[in-house]
Amino acid sequence: MNHKSRRIMNFWALFTGPALWWGTVLLVPYVLMLSVSFYSRQFPFHIPDFQFGNYALLLQDSQYYDVLLRSLKISLAVSVCAFLLSYPLAYFLAFKVRSGRLRLFLYAATIVPLWVSYLLRAYTWKTILGSEGILNSFLMWIGLIDEPSTILLYNQGAMVVTMAYIFTPFM
Repeated sequence: MNHKSRRIMNFWALFTGPALWWGTVLLVPYVLMLSVSFYSRQFPFHIPDFQFGNYALLLQDSQYYDVLLRSLKISLAVSVCAFLLSYPLAYFLAFKVRSGRLRLFLYAATIVPLWVSYLLRAYTWKTILGSEGILNSFLMWIGLIDEPSTILLYNQGAMVVTMAYIFTPFM
């Protein structure tokens, strides 16, 4: 076996395992989910008759359509906020921070929250934005509000802030 054929064989030997794993773990669930979306439903079963009725219902029924539009609006807002937070941070870390210790600290401050559960990070924002939270306490301390406010939590703005914080390191 010559050197070129050995390199090709090594490439395929290294490539095949991850490609099969990717196909099994990522691609198969997407294909299954897409195929089930064309099934009709007769509670509690899904009938595998290929039809576009579910997609027609999605676009015709205002309830589904409104939820779809709201989800797209929130995802766009989260993406824009995460972009506006992450790219200046990345630029600052890459080009402006000269001190190695400060750069290491800022990298750690960005990465360490990823070690914490997604649910715990979301719950942390509940304690920040809640009626007894840090933000309400600060707003009462500086005199902007007289009593704790509940409008900071359980709305789309709170969802955008929380999800932008959670997804910023991935941007």
